[in-house]
Amino acid sequence: MNHSNYKNYKKQNIKIKLEKLPIEKIIEHTKDDVLGFPVEIQREFVWRRPQVQSLLESILLGDFIGNLLSWRSKNFTISIENIKGDEIDTNKVKEIILDGKQRVTSLYRIMTDGFLEERKKTFYFFINFRALKENNSSLDRIDNISDIVKISTFEHPKEEYKDYLFPFNMMRNEQFIKNWINNIKKYCRKEKIKYDPNLLSFVHKKIDEFLKYKIPIITITKEASTSSMVRTFEAINTKGIKLNNFDFVVAKLSNYGIYLHDRFEKIKKIREINAGYDIFGNDLKLSIIQGMYLYKYGSSPNRTNLLKMCDKYGGHINDFEKDWKESIESAQEAIKNIIQRYGAFKRELLPSTSVLPVLIALDRKIKEKYKSTNSKFQEKIDTWYWSAVFANVYKKSTTTQMVKDFNTVWEWLEDEKKDSPKTIKDAIDNWKNKDVKFLLNLNSTQAEYKGVMCLMASNDPKDPLTDEHFSERKSDDTHIDHIFPKKLFEGKSDKREKRIPEELKKYKESVLNKSLISEKTNELKGYKLPSEYIELLISEKQKSKKISNEEAKEEVKEAFKTHFINDEAYEAMEIDDFKKFLEARGKAILEAIKERITPPQNLTQPRNTTQPNKNDTNRDDQKYQVRQTRQTKPSTANNP
Repeated sequence: MNHSNYKNYKKQNIKIKLEKLPIEKIIEHTKDDVLGFPVEIQREFVWRRPQVQSLLESILLGDFIGNLLSWRSKNFTISIENIKGDEIDTNKVKEIILDGKQRVTSLYRIMTDGFLEERKKTFYFFINFRALKENNSSLDRIDNISDIVKISTFEHPKEEYKDYLFPFNMMRNEQFIKNWINNIKKYCRKEKIKYDPNLLSFVHKKIDEFLKYKIPIITITKEASTSSMVRTFEAINTKGIKLNNFDFVVAKLSNYGIYLHDRFEKIKKIREINAGYDIFGNDLKLSIIQGMYLYKYGSSPNRTNLLKMCDKYGGHINDFEKDWKESIESAQEAIKNIIQRYGAFKRELLPSTSVLPVLIALDRKIKEKYKSTNSKFQEKIDTWYWSAVFANVYKKSTTTQMVKDFNTVWEWLEDEKKDSPKTIKDAIDNWKNKDVKFLLNLNSTQAEYKGVMCLMASNDPKDPLTDEHFSERKSDDTHIDHIFPKKLFEGKSDKREKRIPEELKKYKESVLNKSLISEKTNELKGYKLPSEYIELLISEKQKSKKISNEEAKEEVKEAFKTHFINDEAYEAMEIDDFKKFLEARGKAILEAIKERITPPQNLTQPRNTTQPNKNDTNRDDQKYQVRQTRQTKPSTANNP
């Protein structure tokens, strides 16, 4: 701790009050803006489905979910927002939640809206009264606690009445409860299932217990100062998700009049930053701060060092302003490259968030000394990036790895005689003996799988029907498609199913059986065999372009090459040979990976890429705008 920062500190006359409030009262106070949330010293809502589900289960089972910490005052001197994130009149708020925002927000959303938005998807939460009732007499022996809270992407799931699924947001609606019970009775009669006459009383009992579940609240009274609350916030460590490094940085900088939340809010409209949120989520904020630290000090951007950096900005706001401005500019460039150059156009396909601070720091370093990045530098950075992905060096997201990469890549950029960084050597060693079988067995959670998908996107594949490149689409119409459709792997009635050998059916979801095509092409393709699909594409091209059959064949074949489907893989598609296709395409992708991780000076010929000409600024700009807004859809035609 830097004791000099607290030389004017005066002991606070803090008083603490302990009380317990039922959930229904907390929800009411939150809705009426009696309870608020501090803007500058608190993170945004970051909980996901598992955390919310666990919270609801704990309450239903009567478990302890931790205390809330609040601050009561008649004159708040900090910005306060309500549960919806809107800034509100501080005179209206009686107290603010210092610790417990994740829990309070979860309860409020589930009990009012009834759903949770996560990565642009909607999830609905239900009490499974069947499971709860069956285990009510012996809760200590529940084999699968998670059964008592169900999550569905449907507001009315199929098992709604079968499993007595009750929506959390209807707990206080007596008419809905009556209708719900009547519908269950009808369902039981229809399915000839015995109806439990005690169900209604049990439901009322459990709902009442949930609403009256009391959460302890430790309230700090008005004598406490804002700076005291910031220090309290820094020290919080309760049952909820622990404060991350960014939360601590926000709280620390606010002591010096530097408000990060406001700054990030102001730059959200910058298209690259906006796109960054889509790809990185809230990790973007910490990554920018880590990039700032890496550039300045070249050492580990861990919590201790980040807070030391914050203290150094104390009294030197102009220094912060300069670093902030330059870091945001470099972040824009780095995000643009990650989406456009490295193909991470979708959050689920991002191999790692930890490369962003390194790219930001390198960009600042290059601009400081050379004004801009030349092609030789860019090729080296590209090699490092793909090596980091395919060596999976960031699987633990360690700040130590960031430091190693930043320093060694920078030395490599400056000195042409310098040996390539260890990350690149590790990637080359790792992939020296990798074969097609390794690619076949990758699953969608692995960095290497995501890397292959990004490799496909970065190659700017050409749609075999529309002739549009991946970068040229102007609407949300990109599908991750199964080349050999899912239908071929399922069911026993379809004779075509025999075309997929039994031992190869496990590779249905293999990355080697995926490609990126337009919605229009995917609709045309449907469940067709590759051979049928190819013939249809050729026929469509002949009609639309008025060219010969041979010319149409050549165009279709050339388009597939941009998807890493070489001549051998294409021939396998023509005869619907899944085994031959996997082997041929696997070899093509292996070759592309090894090329991307090979240092430019070791290449015997220029890199094999079909990316558009980078000098074509109009197309390049269009390409980025498309990537910025696209949300790639999974294939619907091949997904019954």
